[in-house]
Amino acid sequence: MGKLEAEEKEFILALREKLSTREAIDLTGLSEATIVKYSKGLRKKKRGIYRTMYDILRDMLIVISESRKGLRRTHVMYKANLSHDQLKKYLRILLEKRFVREGEEEGYYEITPKGKAYLELLIALQEEKRPESE
Repeated sequence: MGKLEAEEKEFILALREKLSTREAIDLTGLSEATIVKYSKGLRKKKRGIYRTMYDILRDMLIVISESRKGLRRTHVMYKANLSHDQLKKYLRILLEKRFVREGEEEGYYEITPKGKAYLELLIALQEEKRPESE
């Protein structure tokens, strides 16, 4: 893991912890690129809980992977709790990175093997960041 990747991971974990406790976030020692990259990744969810870009991508991949034949865009949007603009933005990312593909039926999306591997990584990162008391 490179220095920037380690710094980004540390920042994400610290940011999530601070957001959950509503404490001030200390940005000293972080590169400007890391701060800009991950501050743009915050999205507001219902009930005042924030999700990062990675949380949203994880939620979308989970929803799509749970369906045998894939899901339509609208179902992904509702099940992952996204606005239409968020759906367009993040679905484009998933398609560009080849984590999902259009299914056999037009308008359906299904997860790829690469997407399954990425989903496992995102879940592992989520498990790693959980407090030990859980």
